[in-house]
Amino acid sequence: MRFNLSLTLALGAAIILFGCSGSNPTSSDPLAVQFLSPSNGATAVSTSPTLSWKSWNGSNSYRVTLSTSPSFSYSTEQGYSTSGTSLQVTGLNTLTTYYWQVWAYTGGDSSSDSGYVWSFTTN
Repeated sequence: MRFNLSLTLALGAAIILFGCSGSNPTSSDPLAVQFLSPSNGATAVSTSPTLSWKSWNGSNSYRVTLSTSPSFSYSTEQGYSTSGTSLQVTGLNTLTTYYWQVWAYTGGDSSSDSGYVWSFTTN
């Protein structure tokens, strides 16, 4: 299991990043965005999947990171911002494993979020 922890200041908001690969947080985990689909380890996923997660503690925006590297190296990472709890990504490569994370932002002076890592493989 991989853990990472960092604190970043962006646009006047503190963002706490906590990551744990290979699991989905429970509703009792106050720092965690709960992923919905595609399920962790899913195979034969479309090359234009819709990633979805549950709303998190009144967040007004989310940051989704998608990578072909489990370490999320900058050269393989794609980032997206959305105000909703789903995001359709397009143009993914076939027969490729992708790793994804979601961070929630509540705005104001501080925000907390969770970066659990899930993966799926395209068909």
